[in-house]
Amino acid sequence: MEKARSAADLAGAEAARTRIAVLGPVQVWHEDCATRIKGARPQALLTVLLLEANRVVTLERLAELIWERPPASATANLRTYACRLRSALDGALGPAGARRLTATPSGYRLQVAAEESDICVFAQRMRRGLELSAGDPAAAAGYLESALGLWRGAAAEDVPRTQGLAGRLAALEDQRHRATEHLMQARLALGEHERLVGRLHELAVAHPTRERFWCQLIVANYRCGDPAAAISAFEQARQVLRRELGIAPGPEMTELYRRVLHRDPLLHAASRDGAWFASQHSVSLRERAILTPVVAEQAEKINGTGQDAANELFVGRADELARLLDHLAAPSAPHAPAAQRLAVISGGAGIGKSALAAKVARVLDGLGHARCIVLDLRGTTMGRAPLAPAVALRRLRELRGEAAGAEPLVVLDNAASAEQVSPLIQALAPCPVLITSRSVLATFGSAMRIDLAPLPLAESRRLLAALCGEQRTEGERDQIDALVRACGGLPLALHIAGTRLAARPEWSVTAFAEILADERCRLDELCGDGLSVRASFAVSYRALTEATGAAGAAAERAARLFGRLGRAGSTFVDADRAAGILGCDRVPAAAALGRLADARLLEPAGAGGYRISELMRLFAAEQLDRGEEQDEPGRHCARTRPVPRDVDVSCYRPSSLLRTTPSSRSVGR
Repeated sequence: MEKARSAADLAGAEAARTRIAVLGPVQVWHEDCATRIKGARPQALLTVLLLEANRVVTLERLAELIWERPPASATANLRTYACRLRSALDGALGPAGARRLTATPSGYRLQVAAEESDICVFAQRMRRGLELSAGDPAAAAGYLESALGLWRGAAAEDVPRTQGLAGRLAALEDQRHRATEHLMQARLALGEHERLVGRLHELAVAHPTRERFWCQLIVANYRCGDPAAAISAFEQARQVLRRELGIAPGPEMTELYRRVLHRDPLLHAASRDGAWFASQHSVSLRERAILTPVVAEQAEKINGTGQDAANELFVGRADELARLLDHLAAPSAPHAPAAQRLAVISGGAGIGKSALAAKVARVLDGLGHARCIVLDLRGTTMGRAPLAPAVALRRLRELRGEAAGAEPLVVLDNAASAEQVSPLIQALAPCPVLITSRSVLATFGSAMRIDLAPLPLAESRRLLAALCGEQRTEGERDQIDALVRACGGLPLALHIAGTRLAARPEWSVTAFAEILADERCRLDELCGDGLSVRASFAVSYRALTEATGAAGAAAERAARLFGRLGRAGSTFVDADRAAGILGCDRVPAAAALGRLADARLLEPAGAGGYRISELMRLFAAEQLDRGEEQDEPGRHCARTRPVPRDVDVSCYRPSSLLRTTPSSRSVGR
């Protein structure tokens, strides 16, 4: 479908009979015939007017852009060049062409439709390619190649680079390079690394200070089975950056080099945008901890108050925050052996566990209580196995060495299980430890426990207001409330919705709330900027379906129940209701409910029952719609393949998240 739309869009753009082109030699095209504008100054005039299409450019501004030092006769010269342009447009386009260039008392205006300007067509195609790059690299590559095909040479190739005009033309060239970078990423996502190696080497040599080309060359070499060439590319890049700019490679390239040295299997798995690395703005607390372990030292202080730039995006949780601070910062009794302080933040996917832990670390650091070390244990990190305790211990020793001084607060983020963190806690004594996990980790009896619930309405409003602006939310209070209800108070969903609204100022809150009100597309819309509600839920569901052996049958029953809850018509379920849904006895039904609660797919609701959130119910319905069960109740009918660990599910549509195979009858294989 997208490829068909892409072809139609491109055909519509090509249908323009006239095009004024400056992405190369300055020319006017009509009916496949090109007329080249004669003279460097008239070309410069046409270039400036096309850059400011349909707007009056004053004579003073034109003179500043066309000449380094405008002569005394600049105004008269501009009139002469305008006459030449009218003659050229008349010869290329007929009498109507000359009328496109109009004079005003203050300057000149060039009237051009968007499809008649190669600058506009390039920008439109590039923008569409970037929009598609996250989910459809083939269609994205089509748009990006078409955009780059408009370039016939350097921007305004024969126009003198005056100080005023050079910056504008350099910006066009930069957009060209960006489009090329994204095209290479899309091609890498399509598995074309072997044919890209030569081209990427040429690009890296031609543009040696653009790190993205070097990163892509390293990835392509590694995927071709040539780690030596990948390492050599890094060394070349490092030398060039030091020689040309006096800097070291950035964190993306440095981390990529580390992965090559460790032969990280993820380098062989293309991500949504065709590269293993993520944009810095989408790096989570966990990923930042890998690159900058002592997180508290990196906090950006404002006005010496100890507050940082992220505070405005953290709202609510005041009681939980106060309890954690009192517990973790409590002084030990004089002359008494220091007791290790331990706290656990638990909750379902997207509930804000890591955000609360980061807030605790920032506040304690600002108050001078403790430095902070963060280690991601990868308990629910898509595409990465949980850290083994031995590996985590080695990393913690390294980080404690970096945070020399007083005993630091250690945040063990994203823990998988009690078995993973128990040896770490013992080794860290007497340092205070804060753990975040989807699991409750009930075995730590001495720990303070904080189990997070969705944000209430008032705090959800505040979060949206912080993300997209107070003025925008105040005028549409009812629709903001509808948006909060659609997001279920889930901080992850609210964050995605708020950032999408902030990025699209032309959207009204009412229109976006109406889109989210449609259950058919709600999970599709709650995805963007490297975040996805569906992907976050899928990690918990995958953990459920990966059970094997004796636990496999129980997990299969729980997965079957979960899918049917998506169509049950109620968000509350107890053992009796689950038994009716499954067509089995009450005891195995209660056990299935317990498994779903352990996986944080359901939450306790009192009276011996559980609640499934609206967003989770929609996700559950998708599992049922994919055909995971079609047999009669009670039959052995779950037929899913769990999501592989090296697959980023955030880029998949509901129909392809978990494929079904009639021959596979055992969940977790």
